[in-house]
Amino acid sequence: EAYDEVLKKNPNYIPALLGKADQKWASGDKAGAVGLYQRVLENAGPGTSYGQRAAARIATNSSLATIEYNRDRYIALRQAGVPGFAVESFLAAYAILATSRALKSLGYE
Repeated sequence: EAYDEVLKKNPNYIPALLGKADQKWASGDKAGAVGLYQRVLENAGPGTSYGQRAAARIATNSSLATIEYNRDRYIALRQAGVPGFAVESFLAAYAILATSRALKSLGYE
């Protein structure tokens, strides 16, 4: 691939890192994409358009993981007979905690 050739010559070339990350994201390789987005963020900085785009994708990935976790937990807890309001309260608390952790991992306090 073209991105790989460019990255062999310059492993931290931001446009190529971002392009390769976008390709991985589009193909469903979210974990591989997030690793590249983290490199973009580290090299470009959070104040740049590249860094902001990478941070947004990292946050989106965290949100998607939270949604999947919540869906699976909701089903399991309801099947176990836990009342709906209790499950919803638990999942809301988990979402707040997960969002807080994601923001801290991106350097926001």
